[in-house]
Amino acid sequence: MYYLTLTSIILLFSSCKDDIDSPGDGPTYTITGKLYQDCSMQSVANQAVDLFQEYSTGVGGLNGGILAQTTTDVNGKFTFNFKDMDGFTESIRIPAGQGYTKLLENIPQNQSISNIDVFISLTSNIQISLQVSNTYTSSDTLFITDFRNLSEKLKVAGPFLNGTLYTAINFPILNKKYTGNGESLGYKINNGNWIILPFTFNNCDTTIINVPIN
Repeated sequence: MYYLTLTSIILLFSSCKDDIDSPGDGPTYTITGKLYQDCSMQSVANQAVDLFQEYSTGVGGLNGGILAQTTTDVNGKFTFNFKDMDGFTESIRIPAGQGYTKLLENIPQNQSISNIDVFISLTSNIQISLQVSNTYTSSDTLFITDFRNLSEKLKVAGPFLNGTLYTAINFPILNKKYTGNGESLGYKINNGNWIILPFTFNNCDTTIINVPIN
């Protein structure tokens, strides 16, 4: 009876252990893409790049780290072949000084993905337009985010008119995410509450934001 119980415990432990993947276990995934300098679509050749998985705390400590390293070819193309290391989302990075610069973040784990476009410098033009249903008067002032100069809000005197307020050319997108690059605009009239208007960049194109003036 004693040996039977001991054997059962060993089998139970082995079964539980087999249900837990160790870092690097499982299938091999592939991510392919092309590296560009900026929106001129000039490819970057012979550039070291790596695929990094954000750390998670799991069995045995921290899981994650560098999944794969490679160098772009003469056309800027790269291929990562890797196994998941039980971490969180992945990022494509390049060496920078004593560390790294993330070029694309929030890539989902446990997936093969083809033909990702990655940019060292990514921009978008931002066109801010007013959709006016209440013109207000010359005594009123609109305060609104100015993507041409983020250090201070733009002040616009009433009455307000429909149409383009301004366009910011080649606004830099700093946090480049696989699922879309989000940002927000804030505006208010006079001493009213700030209204936050989220939007998603059109990479390498014009992002049009219509601001309702009610």
